[in-house]
Amino acid sequence: MITVTEIELLKAEQQITGFAHGRDGYSLIDLIKAMGLTLEEWKELKNYALPLLDDDIKAVDKYFGI
Repeated sequence: MITVTEIELLKAEQQITGFAHGRDGYSLIDLIKAMGLTLEEWKELKNYALPLLDDDIKAVDKYFGI
């Protein structure tokens, strides 16, 4: 069973990895492709308070053809 602390560490690792990818010049779409995000997952994530600009959301929607 994964503990709350382990979940928090995994989230922190993901955030730092995302930061490093952005620093290295990867786009949001590059990251989505690398993580294998699906349309269904994107639709669910859009319900979260994501730190994305409207243009970012439109770009991801366009990537998924919605």
